[in-house]
Amino acid sequence: MTMAYLVVDMPRLLDDSTVGRSAARSLQQKFKAAQAEHKKLQEKAAAAKGPEKKAAEAKVEAHEKEALQGIRDQQATLRATLLKRAQGHLEKLMKEKQVTLVLERGAVLMCEPGTDVTQLLMSKIDEDGPLSL
Repeated sequence: MTMAYLVVDMPRLLDDSTVGRSAARSLQQKFKAAQAEHKKLQEKAAAAKGPEKKAAEAKVEAHEKEALQGIRDQQATLRATLLKRAQGHLEKLMKEKQVTLVLERGAVLMCEPGTDVTQLLMSKIDEDGPLSL
């Protein structure tokens, strides 16, 4: 009995697609901007004296937490958006190829090369254009 299935390498889809790389670059730019702001706040805190120093140090700590959380939230949102985009294309591929099962490549030891649709899926999500931040 032959089983019809497709295989997708999700980490590769997220990290190696043009859309995924573009989103990662955008997040990296935001991270660098947050780092620059953090450095300025640290310099102000280092130069401050007395009660102003404690307030400045608290501001540094708050900025670090907020900036990191904001970037993590944006990363999660971008990944979810990319996965949703991929899901629509994957559903179409499933219908076209008449399969009822899609497996994550990391959970598959061996498969026929034609069942791995990662590259095809990457092309389709890239055709849809960049993700919005």
